[in-house]
Amino acid sequence: MGSRDAIVDVTTDTLMPVPSPLAVTALFILSLISLSILQTSIAKEHKEHVTQEREHITKEELKCAHMDQLRVLRGEEENRVSHVCPEMEFRNMTSIGRRRKRKCSLCKLRVAILIVGHFYDAFKDGSRVCPIVNFVRTCRKLTKKCDVFIHTWQSSVPNTKSYRIAHKEDPNREITETKTEGFLQYHRACSWLNCTELVVEKQEISNLDINREWLNSGVSYEGHKMNAYSLYKLNHIRKLHNARFKTSHNIVVKIRPDYYRTNHGGVMPAKGFQKCFSTVSSGKIYGIRIYNTTPKTHIKQHSNPPARSNFTDFFPGGSYPRKMSDGQVMRPWDGNSGDNFFYAKEKEFDKIVSLYYEDYGGLTSQTARWNRMNPEALLGSVVERLKIIPDVCG
Repeated sequence: MGSRDAIVDVTTDTLMPVPSPLAVTALFILSLISLSILQTSIAKEHKEHVTQEREHITKEELKCAHMDQLRVLRGEEENRVSHVCPEMEFRNMTSIGRRRKRKCSLCKLRVAILIVGHFYDAFKDGSRVCPIVNFVRTCRKLTKKCDVFIHTWQSSVPNTKSYRIAHKEDPNREITETKTEGFLQYHRACSWLNCTELVVEKQEISNLDINREWLNSGVSYEGHKMNAYSLYKLNHIRKLHNARFKTSHNIVVKIRPDYYRTNHGGVMPAKGFQKCFSTVSSGKIYGIRIYNTTPKTHIKQHSNPPARSNFTDFFPGGSYPRKMSDGQVMRPWDGNSGDNFFYAKEKEFDKIVSLYYEDYGGLTSQTARWNRMNPEALLGSVVERLKIIPDVCG
């Protein structure tokens, strides 16, 4: 008896008490609550981490202290352009719609628009963008494909002496901005124009003689050469894009970002676009003919042919044929188109852009023989050497 009692005592001392069903249920509920709280905490931490990471990426993209290329994200600015520049009316255009294919002369045309140069304040707000926005809209309304490529610099104003400084344009107005504000402009431009490529580079001028002037122009030689490089680089990117997607462009257009500032800014409406781009010939480069609605004093100073005509021609590279006096072009020189806006077939455009940059020094010496005051006249020497004929359309 004694031994059995000992066994029983040992057994009862080591056995765990059995929990009641109510306790099991309570424990299960507490486990579920703890798991739910843990999952909510993890999700919240993950969301905060992702948000911080996105904000970090956005700030880095906007600052871009050493970035060579920027592919911007479309944001809240994307639809704003529709309110700033209302859609144009195309009701009077009889050959726009794809339904009338026999009369649609541009339906198979593929166009590239290259926007090159410093932005200044062109896209700071909506007050100056309509000329270039409407030009792009027209292109996309009338052609099969219209790609927009943009090349600019981290600083939206030149780091070298430009016309605005050399000729004291807007002397009471200073354009100041932070680097972030500059990149916001580029973001806005790419969003509004739905660009295909946007390239932003830093101007490396530390090893350049930025005080060297282009002949007698007052403009920096190295600064203007960067314009030629910018166009050359962007055209190369366009060709890489075409090789990647196995496509091509029939016509390539060059426009400056502050297109609104030029005398011919925004002067190619839908009808003019259709007329001009359906008659582009090989071996030619084109500027714009404006049918004058400007004051007679302006027409008298800048028109070619003379002021009695009701139009003004803006030839790429300056007036053509040139009016010479004592070995230099006569003043005032009708060079308002210069290299601000021109277009040509892809083959001619490639030749022009390549020579423009690759032999910039030789072209400067050639241009000095007829125009020592205007570096944009280099384009006139380019087409002269390539035997490409300057023409206008409007």
